[in-house]
Amino acid sequence: MKYSPADGAFRYDKSISSTTHKYVFVGDDPDAVRAARQITQKAFGTKSATRVKVDMEPYHALSEIAVDEKFPTVGGVPQLGKVYRHLNSQLFLVKSPTGGGDVLNHFAGRPVRDAERSALPVFDPQLGFYLKERGGEDMVAEPA
Repeated sequence: MKYSPADGAFRYDKSISSTTHKYVFVGDDPDAVRAARQITQKAFGTKSATRVKVDMEPYHALSEIAVDEKFPTVGGVPQLGKVYRHLNSQLFLVKSPTGGGDVLNHFAGRPVRDAERSALPVFDPQLGFYLKERGGEDMVAEPA
């Protein structure tokens, strides 16, 4: 979907989908989208874009773009989710530093405060994926 100022409504934009890649970057800055694609493709090396096994490469590309001052419209903590083959989906908390220097979990780009409870799995760029146990201990786990 893309907003069309001429129509004053959102319209389907076929250019957003991809038949040549297993991942798609969407944004209002075509240079940032192009850079994210290039960073991701570089991570895959010489493998064909249709034959790669996509893991966290697009996330890492987006994280790199988000802190690059050349792309002022891209920023904040990336939002992370997974769509499984059986069409179930899972959103993740993302552990990231705040402007004040604290490291907090974020959901949908917003910091999750200590008083808020969540059963969602956590993604820490340093450790990978893990689940919080009921007693507060972290349990490292890879998502299925």
